[in-house]
Amino acid sequence: VFLVAYYFDNCFEKQIILPISEMDVKEIFDLVQHEPKNCNKYLKMLHNLYIKEEFSNFFASFNKHLLQAFLQPFPNCFAKAVISFASSFCLEIVTNFEKQMQHMENGEYESHPFFVHLIAAVLKCIPVDDNNVRYHASLLLAMLFTNFGPDISISDVICDKIQRAMLERAEDLKPHIRLQAITVLTRLQNPHDVNCPIIQRFINSLGDPSPLVRKAVVESIAPCRGTFLHIITRLRDVDGTVRASTYTKLLKVSPKIISIVNRQTILMNGFTENNEALQKKFKNVLLTKWLDVYENNVIEFMRALKLDANEEDLKQTEEIYELLLPIIFTMMPLQELIQLLGLDESKMIPTEELTIEKVTYWSCLISNLLNISDSNVDFEENIPTVVSMVTCIENFVKMKSDTSLELWQYFEYQQTLRKLFELILKLDNSDEFGRQKIRKLLEYVLTKVKMEPDVLNIVIKAFHNILPDTEQLAYEICSIITDIKDPLEPLELPIGVRREQDVQIAQLKVKHHMKTDELKKAIDEKQYEIVDKLSKEAAVFETQIKELQTKFAQPILVRKPHNDVEIICRCLDIAISFLEVLPIEKLPNSLVTFKEEFLTNNDIDIRYATIFQRIFKLSCLYSMIDRDAALQSLEGICAPVSRHFNRLKY
Repeated sequence: VFLVAYYFDNCFEKQIILPISEMDVKEIFDLVQHEPKNCNKYLKMLHNLYIKEEFSNFFASFNKHLLQAFLQPFPNCFAKAVISFASSFCLEIVTNFEKQMQHMENGEYESHPFFVHLIAAVLKCIPVDDNNVRYHASLLLAMLFTNFGPDISISDVICDKIQRAMLERAEDLKPHIRLQAITVLTRLQNPHDVNCPIIQRFINSLGDPSPLVRKAVVESIAPCRGTFLHIITRLRDVDGTVRASTYTKLLKVSPKIISIVNRQTILMNGFTENNEALQKKFKNVLLTKWLDVYENNVIEFMRALKLDANEEDLKQTEEIYELLLPIIFTMMPLQELIQLLGLDESKMIPTEELTIEKVTYWSCLISNLLNISDSNVDFEENIPTVVSMVTCIENFVKMKSDTSLELWQYFEYQQTLRKLFELILKLDNSDEFGRQKIRKLLEYVLTKVKMEPDVLNIVIKAFHNILPDTEQLAYEICSIITDIKDPLEPLELPIGVRREQDVQIAQLKVKHHMKTDELKKAIDEKQYEIVDKLSKEAAVFETQIKELQTKFAQPILVRKPHNDVEIICRCLDIAISFLEVLPIEKLPNSLVTFKEEFLTNNDIDIRYATIFQRIFKLSCLYSMIDRDAALQSLEGICAPVSRHFNRLKY
């Protein structure tokens, strides 16, 4: 038997005779259903009845007809009108009561009896089996809690009862009942309590099957440390209205109190949003607000999005920069964007100010300038020359070479260096002097600077840009690899050879000294006929001494092989980048020679995993280009696969 039916049976068994005001309440409820516009008028009528009648009789009549509205099937606009009217009447009574109690000297007081009785009656209907009763009872509580002002006080006992009841209804089988329960619980949550059951219920309900419930939870849940990550997940909700509510929620939170990881997550979801209206909301509202927080300083905003714990973090951050900046460039004036760089007279960023944020911003801005078709924009005024850029990179590399870098600093340095070389690719290199400067720079960094594969790929592209002949470029690259692996070093001469050289110079010095003495004696004795001859002989000895000194001072350079792991890996990385980046259809002769001399070198210890991995990859690249190389490398390439299947077999 339904609890509501039980309630009605008890009323009839006891033969409670209600006064004529009951009919008046019924008539008012009937009028409200058909004329909701006159709600204020009917509220006054009901309030007059409430004053005239005894409280118990009035509440019994009021509750009876309210329960009849609860029994109406959902959805029912007439039942909803009655429930809305009942909540407005209760709210009016409670508000007036609170205003009177605030003037009392003793601040402690009980809730209004009508409110206490009404809540008790509604809570009896919450757990019944009838879906309509559960829904309308929850709807009444939702209306009350939605319209309660901040000055309304409810006892902890009543709040606890409502909380327990609504936590149960938040798991109801009917989504429209769960929706009303969420609305009620909104005012009862405590975001400062890490163990708040309502917060935990909201987190679980973010995955509710109903989009209406998920949307309500997003709008209701308080953003805090424990809930923010769960709120962000709704940016990937399948329903657009839920995502829209999530963006609205995020607008209420300052980006400075959001963790960097969550900032990146929000932006990445915004970039990949496929709903046009939500994309506009993300770009025009959320991004604009976040930029305002950082006073439209794009560089500072970029720093606020930076993760640099490892290489993957830096790559993720760079991807966000490249998606973010083109959008920002459409939101701000060009002159303001250029001023943020702080360029000097040569249109360059000072070397000590070269950070990944500034260089990425600079690179994207130059790309944007080159793509603008506006004739009023003077590109030369804002774009650096090739020579200036080469000098900038040289100074940057030398500055970093003299500095001890931690691992994250090294990866950031590599990332910045790659961006600088990407800038080289974007600039006009038609000037021969500029091309020569680029070539010297590229030869220097390939020979002297350790670079990661992604940086090497850009360097090889830049080299190919100024030296498009693949055969000639391959020869240059192989020469550089040779200089790295087998650099020219001075030969250490034996002691006997050095002593013999010193003796030859000493003998010439003695002969020069003797001729000088003879010359002085001839001058003193005024033997002018032999002075000229002695002068020439002394000059010859002096010239011979200088020539020998110059000759012996110049070291004898010989190539000395270096087979340490780091050197070998650098050489292999350069060769791999060359084959990966360039569209090679036929192996250049220099690369064939490199393969024969380098890959078959028995001095290279392939037991090191870093070396073996690179040699394996290089062999695969050779095999993709040349059939003969593939046949030669087939056994080595298939060996790991063969061993794997043999292990599976046995």
